[in-house]
Amino acid sequence: MNRLLLILLLLSMPLGNPLAQSATPFFDIELLLFERTSPNAGNSEAWSSDTRIPFQPNVVRIQSESVAGYRLLPENHRQLSPDAYTLERSGRFKTLAHLNWRQPGLSKSRAKAVYISGGGLEGTVTISLSRFLHVDFDMLLNRFSPQRGEYKTYAFNEHRKMRSGELHYVDHPLIGALIKIERYDQPTPDLPDTEPQEGMQEMGSENTNNPPLETEETPSD
Repeated sequence: MNRLLLILLLLSMPLGNPLAQSATPFFDIELLLFERTSPNAGNSEAWSSDTRIPFQPNVVRIQSESVAGYRLLPENHRQLSPDAYTLERSGRFKTLAHLNWRQPGLSKSRAKAVYISGGGLEGTVTISLSRFLHVDFDMLLNRFSPQRGEYKTYAFNEHRKMRSGELHYVDHPLIGALIKIERYDQPTPDLPDTEPQEGMQEMGSENTNNPPLETEETPSD
């Protein structure tokens, strides 16, 4: 390839892969929420009388189309389906919600609260990034109480700190959660092939009019 053409190509390229150097990483989240079916579950707990879902200013309903970088993923991306099946088959648990999505890793002040509802459960889960990943559940479960003969509301407010690639279990007297967060590596675009143009001198051929270029070595990190 002509040396001048090579230099122009290198100068026109961004410094490194722009996707790889993106300041905002992305993560794939899978969340399985389930309820303990025992009628006595949670009876020994002293529940808070405040059963209001905390106000979240940045709530997003995830869907197949990206909303602020949050996007629902296909069911065939799920890894916890066998776990959901095992829990259901035991007869001791009932699945409330099972979903997976992709989102940017943002600070707590910028992260969106993902709205979730199903099986009497309603609320949000917020996943933010600092040195670690942080997961905050702010949810309510409406459940029929045989002792009272009426529905009762239970709060599910939990926080977990975790690393990507780990499977975490969030324990609760009535509700359980399995959550796994993995970093999403965005694909690297292939660089276009460049062929030497006709009439241009190949690199390495003799040319007394063009002395060799001297380049500075890039120090290693």
